[in-house]
Parts: sequence; C-alpha cells; structure tokens
Amino acid sequence: LENLPNSINQLVNLNKLNVSDNQLEGLPSLEGLAELRSLNISRNNIQSLPENFANQHPHLRILDISYNQIGIDPSISFPNLRPLTRLNLLNITGNAINERLRLPYGLGRNFQIIG
Repeated sequence: LENLPNSINQLVNLNKLNVSDNQLEGLPSLEGLAELRSLNISRNNIQSLPENFANQHPHLRILDISYNQIGIDPSISFPNLRPLTRLNLLNITGNAINERLRLPYGLGRNFQIIG
C-alpha cells in the first residue's frame, strides 16, 4: 500500500487504524477520523505528519510512528503534539528526530515515550 484512499475519512467511527508495514510515503489528512484512539503507521516511508494532525485527533491514546523517515529532512519539522492530552504511548523508535518534541502538558503517570 503506497497511499491511503481518501475514502478512509468516511469511517467516522473508526477508533483503531493499523497501516504498518506498507510503503506509505505520506499520511493524508485523516480529519474525518475524529474518534481515532490508536494509530499505528510504523514501518513505512513517512517523512512527516500532517500539520494539523494533533488538533484533528484529540482522543488519540496510542501513536506508533516507529521506523519511518521522520526527521531525515531537517526542513520538515515535527508537528506540535500538545493537543494530544490523552496520549498514553508515543513510539518514535527508528526515526531521526533530533528536535525537541512538543508534548502535551500534564500527561498522566502511565505515559510512555519509546525511542
């Protein structure tokens, strides 16, 4: 799979999406998936997340972006994740993220960052 179809945004009640181990080079706007709780996009060729990603997914608890190309191009900054106040797990393993991550304030005791 190289691209996610635009029709994915019609799955408005989807709360878990796993598109790991594909050939995705980018992530389209998933604004229609406002109920998303878990997103696994690991092991793809993604260089960045959409600009408004965190604002579009306020319920996200698990975000696995491991083993992508994020941070390879220093002109593409990592998005602000502060709106993700319910985030419990962020996996950034295997990326080249060198900048300071902008994470939500007041994350719970169970929050884990891997990578």
